[in-house]
Parts: sequence; C-alpha cells; structure tokens
Amino acid sequence: MIASTSVPEYEPVDLLRQATRQAAASGDAGLACRLANRIGMYLLMRGHALQQDYDEVLAYLELARASGSSESAKLVEVPERTFACLMGKTCHLADFNDGAFDGRRFESSVAGSGMTLLVHSYWASKVMLHYLAGDPNAALAAAAAVFGERSGHNADAFDADHPEQAECHFFTALAICATLRNVTTRNAEPLRARLARHRALIGDWARATGTAMAACRHLLLSAEIADLDGDGLAAEKLYDDSARAARLHGSLLIEGLARELASRFYATRGLGRIATAYIDDALDCYGRWGAEAKVRLLRRFHPRARARLPDGLAIQARAGASGQTDPQTGDGIEPGAAYGDGTTERLTITLMQTLAQHAGAARAVLLLSRDDTLSLAAEVTIDGEGTRVSLPDDGKWSAAVPEGLIRFALRTGETVLVDDAAADSRFQHDPHVALHRVRSVLCLPVVAHARLKAALYLENNLMARVFAQARLDLLELLATLAALSLENARLYADLQNREYRLRRLFEVDVIGIVLWDLDGRLLDANQAFLNMVGYSREDVENGAMNWFEMTPPEWRDQVVLEMDEIRRTGALRPIEKEYFRKDGTRLPVLMGATAFDEAVQQGIAIVLDLSQQKQAEARALAIERRNRMLHAELAHTNRLVTMGHLSAWIAHDVKQPLAGLVTSANAGLRWLAANPPNIEATVRALERVMRDSARATDILDRTRALMRKAPARVEAVDINAVIDQTLPLVAAEADSKGIGIVLALHPGPLFAAAERTQLQQVVLNLLINAVEAMDADAAGHPRELRVVSALDPMGRVIVEIRDTGPGLPTADGKDCFEAFFTTKPRGLGVGLAICRSIVEAFGGQICALPNPPRGATFRFLVPAR
Repeated sequence: MIASTSVPEYEPVDLLRQATRQAAASGDAGLACRLANRIGMYLLMRGHALQQDYDEVLAYLELARASGSSESAKLVEVPERTFACLMGKTCHLADFNDGAFDGRRFESSVAGSGMTLLVHSYWASKVMLHYLAGDPNAALAAAAAVFGERSGHNADAFDADHPEQAECHFFTALAICATLRNVTTRNAEPLRARLARHRALIGDWARATGTAMAACRHLLLSAEIADLDGDGLAAEKLYDDSARAARLHGSLLIEGLARELASRFYATRGLGRIATAYIDDALDCYGRWGAEAKVRLLRRFHPRARARLPDGLAIQARAGASGQTDPQTGDGIEPGAAYGDGTTERLTITLMQTLAQHAGAARAVLLLSRDDTLSLAAEVTIDGEGTRVSLPDDGKWSAAVPEGLIRFALRTGETVLVDDAAADSRFQHDPHVALHRVRSVLCLPVVAHARLKAALYLENNLMARVFAQARLDLLELLATLAALSLENARLYADLQNREYRLRRLFEVDVIGIVLWDLDGRLLDANQAFLNMVGYSREDVENGAMNWFEMTPPEWRDQVVLEMDEIRRTGALRPIEKEYFRKDGTRLPVLMGATAFDEAVQQGIAIVLDLSQQKQAEARALAIERRNRMLHAELAHTNRLVTMGHLSAWIAHDVKQPLAGLVTSANAGLRWLAANPPNIEATVRALERVMRDSARATDILDRTRALMRKAPARVEAVDINAVIDQTLPLVAAEADSKGIGIVLALHPGPLFAAAERTQLQQVVLNLLINAVEAMDADAAGHPRELRVVSALDPMGRVIVEIRDTGPGLPTADGKDCFEAFFTTKPRGLGVGLAICRSIVEAFGGQICALPNPPRGATFRFLVPAR
C-alpha cells in the first residue's frame, strides 16, 4: 500500500508559471496558452481553494484572449470553465453552459480543432465533472474520448512529469468502480480489466513520486476496490487513510471525496449515523474548497446535513510550524491540523470565537478538567491577520497561560479579574505576563455539581481594564455553556467511538452477531450470521427472520427457559442448541445473549457455528468405535496366537488327566471284577476319575474363556484368584524347562476394578514371555519365575512378573510396549502392546524394569475395587 509522507512536495506549478511569463513576454501565445492549460489543470488537481486558483486562471484567460488567438485561448477556457462548473457559476455541475458561454458550440469546436492537448484536457475535465455530478456512465463515455483508439493517447501510460494526466486515470477508475456496483458478473470482466490497468498506473505514479498527492488518490481508489471485493475492514481503513493523506497535502477535493465515498460505504451497511457524520465532513470540505455546485448537489440528496463552518476561520495545532498555508484563508497551518474533522472540534471553534470576540480579548484559552486533571482544549488568537484557533494534541497548558494566576483562581474557586497584570504585584513577575506584557486578565473557573469542569482564561496585552465587571455574568454563563457543551460533545464522541467499536465487532466474519427483541424478531444481524443460516439482508429488513420460527420444535421449551433467564438476569449463559436454516437443514450453534438495559426488551446475541465441530466430533466417535473394534479384533487375534503357543502345553496338560482317567477306570473295573469285588478300592479309583475329569475340564474352560470374544465388563476381580487360575496353563511347560515358580501374593483377596478375562490375558502374556525369555537364554543361570501381588500406598493393586532371563532389550524398556516391536524370531510384537492398552483402559499403568542381578520385571498397576 502507498503511504503518505510529510516531506515537502515538488510543485511543478511554479516552474510552469515562470515559463508562461517568459512565453508571453516573447510573444509565443500558443506556448503560453498550452502552459496555462497545464497550470489550470494542475491547480484543479491540487484541490486547494478554488476562488484563489480561479482568479489566477482568469488572468491567464485574459492574456490569451488579448493575444488574438481564439484557438489557443480555448486551451485556457477548458480549466476556466471547469472551475466555473465546480463553483456553481454554470447551469449544472458538468455543463459549461451559462448565460454568456455556449457549451455545446465549444464542444463542437474542440472536436474540430485538431489540437490533441485541447481534446484531452476537455474530455479529462468532463470525466471529473460527470463523476462528481454522480453520473459515472457519462464519465466513462468522456473517458472513451481520452483513451479511445483514435484519441492518440496511451491508456496504459502517462508522463510522471505531467501529474495532471493522472487525474483522468483516477476519475475514470472511480467511475468504473461506481459502474461495477450495478452490472452483472458477465459484463464486469472487461471493466475489471480496465480498472486493474488504471489502478496499476496510479500505484506506479504514487511509488515513483512518493507524494501525498499521489498517495491519497491511490489509497482512495484502493478503498473503492476493497469495497467491491467485499473486504469491508480494509476499505474502512483505506478511506480514512486517504482522507488523512489528502488533509496532509491540503487537498480539499480528495478529502471531501474520501468522506463522501466513506459515507456511501457506511450507508450501504445500515450505519446511518456514521454515514451522516461522514457526509457532514464531506460537505465541509467541499464548502471550504469552494465547490458550491457540488455542495448544492449533495444537499439535495442529504437535506438533513448540517451547515458548514463560518468562512475565514482557520484552525491550527500548537506543534511546530510546517510552513503550510490554510487553503482558504492563507493563515498558517501546522502539522496535525484538522479541518473540521469531528463535532467536538467544530463546536470548540465556534464557542471560543464567540467568547473571545464578545469579551474583547486578544487571546482566549479554554482548559477542561477531566479526572481532576486540567488540559488545554483550545486557544484563540485575534489580531490584524484574523482569527486563529489552535486545537493542541498534547493538552499541555502551563506555557500558554500565567500558571500562578490560574492556580490561584482554581484554589479559591472564584473569578479573578485583573485590570493590569503588568502592574499587579501578585502576577507581574509571572514569566508569561512578563514575556507577553499582558495587561487585562480574566480567569473564570467553571464549577458544576461542586466539581471543577473548566477554566476560561482571557487576556489583552494592549489595554488595561478591558474586561468590564458588567460583562462578568454573561461571560460566566457563556463559559459554563461552553464547558458543558464541549463535555457533552466529548461524551457524544465517546458514544460514537463505542458505536464504532461495536460496528467493527458487528462486521467480524468469524462469529454471528444478532440484535433481537423478546417478541422473537431479529432486528439486525451481521453477514457472518446470515451466511450461517442462509438468509439475506433483505430477509432481515423485511422481518422474515424470527427466533421462534427458526427453532426446531423439540427446542421450543428451551427457548421459553432462555427468555425467562434473560428476564431474570439480563443475560443468557452460553448454551448449545440448533436452528433451522432457510433451506430447512439444521444448524448446531453455541449461543450467548445479553440485554441492552434493565427493561430487557432488546439485546444482542453472539452465535458460533458448531457445524464443523459437530462433524469433527462425529468423525472422532466413528474413528473411536472403529478403533475399539480393531482393538477387540487384535486382542482376540492375540489370544488365538497365544493359544497357538499354548496348544502343545495344553495337549500335554490334558493328556495327563486323560491318561489318569483311563488308568483309574481300568483299575475300577478290575476291582469290581474281583471275587469278591473290592468296593473300597473301586471307590478310590472312581474318585481319581472324577478328580482327573475335573482337572481336564478346568484346563479346557480356562482355554475357552481366553479364546472367547466377549465385551469387557468392569467388575471387582480378585487378582490372586486370576493368578492362581492362570499359572496352571504355563506350570507344566515351565517345569519341563527347569523353571521354578515362586508365588509372593498378597495375603487374602486383592480386588481390582477390571474385567476378569482381559486381566487374565495380561497375566498369561507376561507369564509366557517370562518362560520363553528364560528358555531362550542359553547361559547356565538359575531359572526362577516369581509372581508378586500387593497393594501400594495409593490404594492400587500391583502385580509383578519377575524372571531371570537375559533382561530388557533397552535401558528403560519402553520399546517393549510399542506395537510390532519384538525380539522373538517368530513373534508378532503385539502382545505387550495389547497388555498396555488393556491396563490403561482400566485406568492403570504398565512398565518394564530391570530385575537385578539378572532378568526383567514387568509390573502393572490397576485401581483397587
């Protein structure tokens, strides 16, 4: 973006004036008129006071006509007629006609003149005038005469040394922006392309020169394009930036135009008060520019706009002088000067001028009190050069007035009237009095509701006894009215600032904001909310949106509760609910609301669209369900794999009771066949049959339980019983490999909050791993499998499986629990990972530790029950 600068700008008009004088002196009327044409067009572009520049152009026109060359004189008549149109001296803002000038005849003569400069300057002026008159189509038609194929003018370039040529590009681009607001998308593409070319040229000009003249135009054109593109926040800032850059340059034309277009920008968004304030400022700028035709045109469309400031009143800041001149009066302007920018400033100017003139003061200073601190609000100086009003930014006042006198008046709370301060012993040594030779002094403290509101200081350094006692009552009244009016203006400005901040919030496109009443009507809504529910701005304006109608039937009772809560508390805590979109689909939202006042009839609601969140939650739930299913499948697969490892052990364990069954049965038969039958021996044999049968059944039941794919159910599980039931599955294999099993279990039952089958799977996996680890270890070390159960101080159940195998593959053992990590040649690497997921699902923990002096310890903890 092109930023304005406070560096003094190059003014080509001075060189042009010098060249014009030299051309006239040498008798070259044609050259003098061409140069005068450039001067006039440049003065129009500069945007300073029209009357002063118009007088200069009239002087050139008289010289041109005196030269006897009517054709050359037309070059000067173009800017003269343009000035006349703007100043209201013609029949219409865009028409050269008046009682003595035939505009149509002049246009015909321009077309047949053959002078390219005349044709271009004439139609360039028409582009500007038609646009300012509110006719962008006529402006584009005039631009075609400048940039058309037969015009001889390059539409994609202009001479940077001729900045007046840029004005035609600028106003043509603005006319395109205005036209684009009323054309279809299909017809917009060629206009958009033309707009891009004009904008690029203005941007190149601004970057090449770095002048405020170029920057303010580039900023304003960028604001219009941002508005077209729907970037309201950027447009809002660019309008203000353009106005500030124009003010720095002293261009009342561009500042007024920026204010006018900003007013339209806010009006289209339903912000009428702000739009009115901007149109007031635009009228003020155009009025001080002297464009009476433009002022009349705007007032016709905005009849309620306020009147502008009195003529001849300069406003200046207290900061160091910059050498600039007020474009209307010629008085000094200092950095930060504000040309009627704000209600408070305009009111201050009028009141201070009235007070100073009525009292006969040469200087008047108004100090305002806020939070018990005085600040300088305004300073008026009246002398032979006119009236100057200073509105300082820093508020420092001690150097502007006799500090001792002011503090004396504030301390006593009474009016201080000094007939001759220079001769008064109380004040004659005050630095301000001595420096400025102050004579008559009047200081009026303004007190309201027992609090100091302001202090008015008046002085005259020419005469003594200027401030008569008879005028004190009236001056005190005026000072009080001035202070109260300024305080009210400040409060109003604060209100506008709050409204501005609320509007900025209202335009945020992240959350929906709605203004409502208790009858269910939606009074207003920002675009973000309208996008959520699929309604348009017209639906809001037509009253087609209603809280109750947008609420699904099952939520209607909730709405009644919401209204009751708002009536009781003035606010509604954030809640989740649903609304119907315009197309009938449902919109999940998070909504909170608050009432504007105690009457609780209207308020504001903040609405957050939860559609994406709800969709994400649904996806997360689906993924979680799928993961649970996969986990269950994987756990079941692991159990099957584990049972595959156990199959040989199970076959071995089952063979023993089956062989015992056969042996005992045969023995029983033999005892029964004996003569006489040995009943006692037969009973013992049958008892062995029953015992071996129960043992085989128990082995098969435990195996089936491990293989069963059943949902988990948390219950109180005796961990010692789980260990006792699981150990027999590995005991025979451990014994065959020379592994001794040692139990160190907690005395008595030790209940954990878990699911029996899954807990048994964890214990079995750890036991099998321990047996296989020691079996794979070829070293001749004692082989011992120790199983420990206990209750830790935090009330959790602890189980440890300790072995004397080769130990852990890594120092901390964390890798053991990663999926598919294994040290076994045929291992899947899922057993310990499943153990961890099972234990953590019950709110427990599992870890691997060294088992000094040799081996590993696998420990898991689960909540006690």
